[in-house]
Amino acid sequence: MPVKSWNNCVMRRLFQSGDAPADEPAHRLCTVQIAMGRIKVRFKDPKCAGGWAVLEGNEAGAGHYQLRARNFYGTATLHHSPGENKLEGGWMAAGLRAMWTIELRGGGVFRDPARPFIRGRP
Repeated sequence: MPVKSWNNCVMRRLFQSGDAPADEPAHRLCTVQIAMGRIKVRFKDPKCAGGWAVLEGNEAGAGHYQLRARNFYGTATLHHSPGENKLEGGWMAAGLRAMWTIELRGGGVFRDPARPFIRGRP
């Protein structure tokens, strides 16, 4: 099964009750990879080890993903409807809750499925 990869996505988070951290940008660029019932989201964050925040997870149902952060304490959900260029879901980290959306941009590039994308370098 091919790996779908988007390299120039736009991620937005809407925090509940105005709880957004003071340094939270209006949006962040991120990468998304989906293959074989797995998803990986990666974006720059200087507060995370290596300067990158990484969330990974499994498909819990058709287009429904449950994610856990690899290098910070956090969990999230994402939903992807077939034919849509957007992911939507919930986010919880450091005691803060948010809704988040990711606009899939930058390709939908299909990579070699033999190359693992979930493990290894963030």
